[in-house]
Amino acid sequence: MDLMLWILIFIAIIVVILGILAIFFIKKGEGKHKVDYYSLFFMGLVWTLIGILINNFILISLGILFLIVGLINKEKWKKNKPDWSKITKSQKIILYIAFAMLFLLLVSGIIVFWLIQEGIL
Repeated sequence: MDLMLWILIFIAIIVVILGILAIFFIKKGEGKHKVDYYSLFFMGLVWTLIGILINNFILISLGILFLIVGLINKEKWKKNKPDWSKITKSQKIILYIAFAMLFLLLVSGIIVFWLIQEGIL
């Protein structure tokens, strides 16, 4: 159980760091960001499929909601799609940090899953 506490502390620290970074860059005032409805649609698709696979009503419901919102705004898919060459340097840094954090969370999840399967946790 002690290892589980450390994992929760690690996740909490990551969430706090991401929150601080988000607040810092939002206050910097780079302008308002538009909703990317294509990403919202894709996220809804993934959540719906995962919800069906694990039989989770909440994921299925939210996934279907995101799918509907994405489909309603289908005409805005290309309009709001970000172009990597037009992204500012600070936005690229945020994306790199987000990708690194997501990778660390993925690796941590795989390790925890493996430890549970081996009976260590």
